[in-house]
Amino acid sequence: MCVLAFSFIPGGGSITGPELKIISNRDEFLTRPTHAAHWWPEPEPEPAVVSGRVVSRKVSLTTRPCANGRGTAWVLGGRDLRAGGSWMAVSRAGRVAILTNYRDPSSEGLSDKSRGDLVEQWVGLRNADIAPQDLIQDLRESACNYAGFNLLLFDYSWPTQVSKAWVISNRASQTLSEIPAGIHGLSNEFLNSPWPKTIALKDSLQRTAGLQQARFEAESFRALSESSQPPDEQLPSTGIALERERYLSSVFIQPLKAEDEMAYGTRTSTVLTIGGGQAHFLERSYYPQACERRFTFHLQKH
Repeated sequence: MCVLAFSFIPGGGSITGPELKIISNRDEFLTRPTHAAHWWPEPEPEPAVVSGRVVSRKVSLTTRPCANGRGTAWVLGGRDLRAGGSWMAVSRAGRVAILTNYRDPSSEGLSDKSRGDLVEQWVGLRNADIAPQDLIQDLRESACNYAGFNLLLFDYSWPTQVSKAWVISNRASQTLSEIPAGIHGLSNEFLNSPWPKTIALKDSLQRTAGLQQARFEAESFRALSESSQPPDEQLPSTGIALERERYLSSVFIQPLKAEDEMAYGTRTSTVLTIGGGQAHFLERSYYPQACERRFTFHLQKH
């Protein structure tokens, strides 16, 4: 995941209760093996250690039908088939996690742990009965074991109509911060760093967040497909060559020489909305072939 914007309304006076709208592009090497968005089959539950405590499990997997009526599933999202984990996923209880790498060429390769595991820990069924504050503390304490990242965490605690959002970064001076209501953006630096492509998506959300679902999705995908590059004077300086900085500066990155094994670009665009106890997840994948997947489901109490 390399650029996103989200509108976060935690409730408190809102007629419809909490609401979340996320628009995002995932940029990756085209040859990296990936499983597009799907309902994940769940492993057998087992005890877990959180902040030094063993947490017991009383989970019945047989009570969680898939949206399509086949098998059981608790988490929806894509899968990285090389290192494991995910870049974006949502649980039936309304927990959402989104991961972006922090662009720092000097630190890449210093850890072999998959940052995608952090997403799975937040949304996974095995941790569904752990209080958010306990799980967040555990994720925060393990942050130093990974290469640079930003992790967005949302908890909608259905059906209590209470919602909160946090960001964990192992490159920020403050590792954990609670996110206030409003429109926010994230790419490969810090939350709301003024990168041109992040600003463009935030501006899009500002204009479209109040639209009906179908119109909102159409306008969001239009914004996510923008491939123009900003002027050099607006580009961030992240330690890479200027030519590469230009190439990565657009919202949608068109891959150069797509047949090359090192070809890199936008592989997936996703629009996720949660409100009124219902989630809408729409994903468009572009490689290795173009396809679209839509999922709509009601949130459940764990």
